[in-house]
Amino acid sequence: MKRTITIILAACLLLALCACGGGGGGWEVADKLDEFGDPTGSQYIQASFPAEPGEGVTTDGKLTAYITYDPDTEEISLKLLKEDGTSAMSFAGKENSIAVLIRTISLKVRSSDGATGEYTPRDLTLNGELTFQSKDLMEPVRAGDSEVRCIVSFGAEQYTFTIDGSGFDDSLDEWMDMKYGPTYAEAEELLESGGYDRAILVFEMLASVGYKDSATRYEEAVEAKIEAENAAAYAEAEELLTAGDYDGAIEAFQALGNYSDSAARVEEAIEAKNAAAYADAEALLESGDYDGAIEAFRALGNYSDSADRMKEAVEAKNAAAYADAEALLESGDYDGAIEAFKALGEYKDSAAKAAGALEAKNAAAYAAAEELLADGDKAGAAMAFGAAGDYSDAQERCFDLWDEIAERHTISARSYHTVGLRSDGTVVAAGYNDDGECYVSGWTDIMAVAAGSQHTVGLKSDGTAVAVGWNEYGQCNVPYWMDIVAVSAGGYYTVGLRSDGTVVAVGNNDYGQCDVSDWTDIVAVSAGSSHTVGLRSDGTVVAVGDNTFGQCDVSDWTDIVAVAAGQDHTVGLRSNGTVVATEFIENGFVYSGQCDVSDWTDIMAVSAGSLHTIGLKSDGTVVATGSNYDGECAVGDWTDIVAVSAGGVHTVGVKSDGTVVVVGRNSYGQCDVSDWTDIKLP
Repeated sequence: MKRTITIILAACLLLALCACGGGGGGWEVADKLDEFGDPTGSQYIQASFPAEPGEGVTTDGKLTAYITYDPDTEEISLKLLKEDGTSAMSFAGKENSIAVLIRTISLKVRSSDGATGEYTPRDLTLNGELTFQSKDLMEPVRAGDSEVRCIVSFGAEQYTFTIDGSGFDDSLDEWMDMKYGPTYAEAEELLESGGYDRAILVFEMLASVGYKDSATRYEEAVEAKIEAENAAAYAEAEELLTAGDYDGAIEAFQALGNYSDSAARVEEAIEAKNAAAYADAEALLESGDYDGAIEAFRALGNYSDSADRMKEAVEAKNAAAYADAEALLESGDYDGAIEAFKALGEYKDSAAKAAGALEAKNAAAYAAAEELLADGDKAGAAMAFGAAGDYSDAQERCFDLWDEIAERHTISARSYHTVGLRSDGTVVAAGYNDDGECYVSGWTDIMAVAAGSQHTVGLKSDGTAVAVGWNEYGQCNVPYWMDIVAVSAGGYYTVGLRSDGTVVAVGNNDYGQCDVSDWTDIVAVSAGSSHTVGLRSDGTVVAVGDNTFGQCDVSDWTDIVAVAAGQDHTVGLRSNGTVVATEFIENGFVYSGQCDVSDWTDIMAVSAGSLHTIGLKSDGTVVATGSNYDGECAVGDWTDIVAVSAGGVHTVGVKSDGTVVVVGRNSYGQCDVSDWTDIKLP
């Protein structure tokens, strides 16, 4: 246990007090030490003190320090008396000499058996209290030695004296009671009132100086705090459980571990949670929220009969959905009925019901097509027959009407691939396929095809569209198009013509080539590399997109019946069989002659490639102009041709027997079409 000795020097070394009386003979006078630490026999302190009398100062019953001043002899004497009146230390000195170096004072002790201790106080003030609290310093005193030798240093000077160490323990206990007793009592009150944190800190401090049972009380305070915290947490968990916050209660009781009956309360909270969830699931089922009930009963797992109740909820859901599907069918909402019956899967006769709804839908579409045709709306009738699927002769009549009302490309060539439409509505393709642009073998019910730079588009008989290939710019995002009668695929974009004469476009729009939303009264469209051309019903032409080479300069064209957009040029077919083309503006590029068509006559179809242009004559022969670097214009000997398409550097023609001829570059197999047969005739 640490002991503390407080010696109030009362300015015996500083601004001096003079003790009144006190003292007596027989004092042990301190000896001054030399530089080697040996006594010199001198009994004088080298310091100066004022010549005024002072009172003795007590040290809380431990030691009493007295100082006296004799003006006749100019001697100052200090003695330390124990409580029994015996002297512990004394020394004398003279005034009017070197001042004491107060801030370098230190105390060393050595017991008779050689034990030592040392203390150097800091920041001493005049008349200040000097408290020694070093265990090592006081250990020789607590050991109960009869004599303890002390050395006091004042600056560079040292003095030695002895202390009688017997009887110190009891007096220290009394002193500690006086110093720490009130603090101990305060800590007790804090502990009693629930101030656990403060009580813990105070008891810990008292334990550090070894006061009474502070160490034990510290442990008790820590345990009391834990108990209080657990009790509060337990009460909070109880409140959560009562309030129906089962997850919160479960978590709170689990956090309490083995405290009280927390483990049992966890199970109780889980049971309450499941019971409440079961009741909620029952309510959902009763209200008709079958999906909610199914999910709720599923979440309950093996609780009670939750598995059976989930099956009941599934059955109730299916029964309700079946009734709704019946109502949709009865009201004529065939698409809704088909979807509803399909969603029911194998429930009852849902599959048969879905088939029946499809049949009814097709029959209704067929009847609507008949009415549209009677009203003279051939485009509407064609799409209605297409929507009728396999009902009666709907597909045959659909194809017949499309032949009458729209120019459909059954062959289409682009930069590095070629696409062909067979008479049965399926599609074939050859050439570059790294981006999947030739994956068309699964297509059916196709009415027209269009090859883009690295994508392919197909028009279905019901007016919708499909696309495959590279989709970096969204050029293949056409599945939601409806009411489409023609398609054209450009560089990295796609254009669709609606039956009402408006136009839609998706894909790259860097040059504004997709800005066609305000077009009206359009009967044909063609997409180039970065520009789009539209033919109006009055024979005039509109164009948007890149016009670097003048490819959009078509505003003065009239009497046009067909248009074709190439890489950087545009061609138009007049009703008299002659052809016009935009005036190529070289703009840093060499002109290849692709616009030299002014002398063409008797033309019935045109197609524009990258740097060449193809014309189909009424007699089935073909003419070409422009770049022929790869032989793409070598078509002079072609005969019996009914359709043509100009690709990047190759040209394709469809013969009247449905076979295909081709010339030009074949670097990616785009010309491997010699075995194609049954290509649909335009």
